[in-house]
Amino acid sequence: MAIFAEHLAQAPGKLSKSGKGAGSRRPRAVRLSTEEEAQLRQLTQSLHANLSACYLKLDDWEKAVRYAAVVLESDPGNVKSMLRLGQAYHMLGDLLGADRILTKAAALH
Repeated sequence: MAIFAEHLAQAPGKLSKSGKGAGSRRPRAVRLSTEEEAQLRQLTQSLHANLSACYLKLDDWEKAVRYAAVVLESDPGNVKSMLRLGQAYHMLGDLLGADRILTKAAALH
């Protein structure tokens, strides 16, 4: 992510081949180091976890389920996301789903 921002900062105002300016070009692909890939995965997971929490506060249960499930796909032991998923299932009326995930979270905690 930072690499992309640095790339854009280095070329402000330059024209692309189409002559439309820097904002019209596509960013070049950048190879990430193993450390950067791990950091990107962690940031993406944090983003999805935070989106799930936000959608719970907004009473958008379907989106809260979606983003909590994304987190749990890559980190099945994430208890916070299990709690958020259970809460969203409960609010959607899926009491069996809520019970299943909350029981699993309690066993891990």
